[in-house]
Amino acid sequence: MVSAGVETDKGLFTENTMDISLHRLLTARISTGEFDDDLALTKAANDRIAAQQAATSSAVYNQTPERLAIVDQVNNEGVVMLQNKDNFLPLSIPASGDYKVVIVGAWQTNMYLGLYSANETNKENQINIQKGITDAIKAVNPDATFTYITSDSVNDSNQEVIAAADLCVVVGGANNQYSAEDRDRNSIAMNNNQAAMFSQVGKWNPNTVAVMEYCGPVETYTFKDDVKAILWSSFGGLHKGVGFGNIITGKVNPSGRLTATWFRSTADLPDKLNYDLYQSDKVAGRTYMYYTGDAVEYPFGYGLSFTSFEYSNLKIDKTTYDANDTVKVTFDVKNTGSV
Repeated sequence: MVSAGVETDKGLFTENTMDISLHRLLTARISTGEFDDDLALTKAANDRIAAQQAATSSAVYNQTPERLAIVDQVNNEGVVMLQNKDNFLPLSIPASGDYKVVIVGAWQTNMYLGLYSANETNKENQINIQKGITDAIKAVNPDATFTYITSDSVNDSNQEVIAAADLCVVVGGANNQYSAEDRDRNSIAMNNNQAAMFSQVGKWNPNTVAVMEYCGPVETYTFKDDVKAILWSSFGGLHKGVGFGNIITGKVNPSGRLTATWFRSTADLPDKLNYDLYQSDKVAGRTYMYYTGDAVEYPFGYGLSFTSFEYSNLKIDKTTYDANDTVKVTFDVKNTGSV
């Protein structure tokens, strides 16, 4: 039996161990028909693509109305509201008349889609964060006016227009130069000194919303006291601005939840090369299940809503089992909030 001498917690890793894993993997792939020339799903997909290509340009054949609607739904549900002081959101925007909005930050026009997104060549279908927020506010008040400061640095020359606005939205984000699959972050500080920008704008205008598009957790404690609301999403793709705009204006109730624990800073964490998740004499423990250190900034699963809900009358209908072992579960949901 060939062995590379790799020790595991279950003993020596051998060629036989590899064979078992490969057998399981390839059995599943063969069973699902992945290698079949006449796989029905593949044929249906090819026929659908051919019909779409014939109906429109090849560059956008896969952008059907149904798929674009799903993109919007994902963006609406993917935004996490981390902070909402004094129930500032959703905004109280007048239906007409003067309403001045300032959007600050270079990231507001960025269309980085993420490492594993297809290249987007049809600019007409792109909705960046600036456009998404602008369109959402304009839908409520067509008279609203906008000033765009597309820089991550603000100075005294910007103070007057920022202070005079009815609303300021500060946008930050980072692409794969900040982190990638083969490159971990050394810090959870925001990119390009964006936290200082958030803080300064919030000090100049009390009606400031912080919008962040980052791959994962970032520090917020340095600016959270200076802004009214904080919204975060990972990379939203083609229509990334839709979710932020719809939540700011209240068209959509935020329902996103954090998929990881957000620590206050990296000082709360073990060295990034220490992969021991659970508590030991070497590490305090990682993730929401094992961490026992100081209070975290936002726990796993955290996410605010505009309202509150009450669940009751849970029923499990055991008579509805079918061949797939499915069962019918029902309950009542009541909106108990003021929104």
